[in-house]
Order: sequence, then structure tokens, then C-alpha cells
Amino acid sequence: MKPLSSTCSCCLGWAPLLVLLCLQAPLSAAPSPTGASMAEKTSQDQAAQELSRTAERAHEEILRENQRYGVDVSAGISALNLDQFRKFIHYPGDTRGFYDAYFLAMDINYDFHHGMLAMGPRIKLIQATDYTLQGGPSPVYYNPSSKDTYRQSFLPVTFGVQYRSPTLVCLQAGLNVGYGFAGYQHDQVINGQTVSYRYDAACPTVESQLGVRFGRGHFHLGLDAGYRWAVVPRMNNSVDQGGALAGEGLKDSSTNDYVVFDYGGWSLGANISADY
Repeated sequence: MKPLSSTCSCCLGWAPLLVLLCLQAPLSAAPSPTGASMAEKTSQDQAAQELSRTAERAHEEILRENQRYGVDVSAGISALNLDQFRKFIHYPGDTRGFYDAYFLAMDINYDFHHGMLAMGPRIKLIQATDYTLQGGPSPVYYNPSSKDTYRQSFLPVTFGVQYRSPTLVCLQAGLNVGYGFAGYQHDQVINGQTVSYRYDAACPTVESQLGVRFGRGHFHLGLDAGYRWAVVPRMNNSVDQGGALAGEGLKDSSTNDYVVFDYGGWSLGANISADY
């Protein structure tokens, strides 16, 4: 008869192996996925990925249709409310034509909401037609050998928003707000000698606009009418000139008030635009 201690030690030596076999048995008994079920799962995954890619492409196409960038170039004529300036130089009020200036403008627009709304910056050059007086600006001191020419320009840089109707003949309305930069030059010729005086200033400006556009696709032609508000209360010397220092304002000697330059007025023009 074997001692009890040797029997227990033998059983204890086999115990870990028996426990391991018991744990592995349920795992080996579990059914493994068949080839058919694995193929079905792979097919479902591929279909889901393709559906996701299709949705992304559709979303990108919608964004391209609803969001575009465009460039608009326009040109035309404009009036300027320079009544106080005309009085300052004693210019005959009934000798001006139908308009006072030409303009050239460019807009860069971001179109969205199916092209019904657009916003972006605009730069516009307004070049006034020259005022010329033979004999000097004052009838009191008339000099037949004197000739005075007055040149002006106004450069508004603005940001605006436009609404465009979703119709074949597109109606549009817009509003631009920004800052305008004015330049004024007085060339005086006396006995063949020319002296030039230069002035500059800046002021806030607002411009409203109504118009129509014709065309389909990416190119359009249009007609615009608008009104601009822009008043320069003080025009300053660009350099030291005529006994005045640079930065000093131009004054009317008869009233000792600063000469007001009003660059507001209506405008009419035609434009061509392209978007992508």
C-alpha cells in the first residue's frame, strides 16, 4: 500500500492539465463562421462603403451648384453732386452735360443659396470729366491769358451683398458699404507757365444698385442703375503748395470755410459677368 502523500502529489501534478482541457473544450465546441456568412458580411460592408461614397459625391455636387465664385466687370456714366465746388470756382452751372463722370468697376462675388445671394468686394474708379475755365476762375480778375483746368477722381473700395431673382431675366438689387479715396488737381496756366495744385482725402461711402441680367450658364450680360452717397467735408493739400502746408484743408477765401466735395450721384452702366 502506497503512502497517502505520494498519491496526492501525483494527482496534484495532473490537475493543471485537466483544468486546461476543460476550459478548451467549450471553445472548440463553438461553431466557426462558415464561408458563406463571411462572404455575406464582406458584401454588406462593401455596399455600405459604396453608399457612403455616393452620398459624399452627391453632397459635393450640391455644394458646387449652390456655391460659386464670380467676377463682374461694369462700365458706364455717373453724375456728381459738385454744386458747392462749382460755386467755389465760379463755374457756369448751365454748361455741364447730362453726366459728370465715367466709371469702371470690378466685383468679385461669392454666390450661394442657389445663386440667389451673392457677396464680395468691389473696387470702382470714377473719373470726372475736366472742368476748364478760360480767363481764370474769378470773373472779377479775368485774364485772357489764363486757363484753369480742374481734374477729379474718386475710388470707392466697398463690400456688398446682392439678391438675384431665380428667373430667366434675373432682377438684382444690392447694397455696398466702404470707404472712398478722392483726388483733386488744379492746373493753372498763366502766360504759358503751368502750376499744379494737388489735393486728396477719404470718406465713407454707400452705394445702392438695381439691375437686370440676361443669360444662362456661366456668362451673363446686364444693365445697372444705382445711387451713391459720398461726401468729402475737407480736401487736404497733398504737398506743400501755394503757401499752404501738406495736410491743410482747401478753403473758400470768400467764406473761410472748407470746400465740400460731394461725389454722390446716380450712375448708369452695363456689365458682363462670369462664374464658376
